[in-house]
Amino acid sequence: MGLKEYRERVQAEKRATLLIAAREAFLEQGYGRVTVASIAKRAGTSLATLYKHYDGKASLFIAVIENLSAGLVAELSAIDLSGLAPAAALLQLGRLYGRLLQRPDVAAL
Repeated sequence: MGLKEYRERVQAEKRATLLIAAREAFLEQGYGRVTVASIAKRAGTSLATLYKHYDGKASLFIAVIENLSAGLVAELSAIDLSGLAPAAALLQLGRLYGRLLQRPDVAAL
């Protein structure tokens, strides 16, 4: 692994750590009570590192929601609807979507 690949991997890991810390903080405290400093501390990084990756609390929240949305889309896309009548397929998708929206992490965010 070259230096460039190493740096890219480290940056990706830091972004992931910041996203996890932000998600946990938003779930526990709500958007209004969370500060970027508390997210950086929770992630074990500095404010400078946080701001290197994100513009602030709003962009972190957007990234958390985008990450969660991508996971939900992946779950919906993974179900096999082949061979089902259109009404049955729509019913199955609707039920799964409803269960996903009721997950505590989704509902809280």
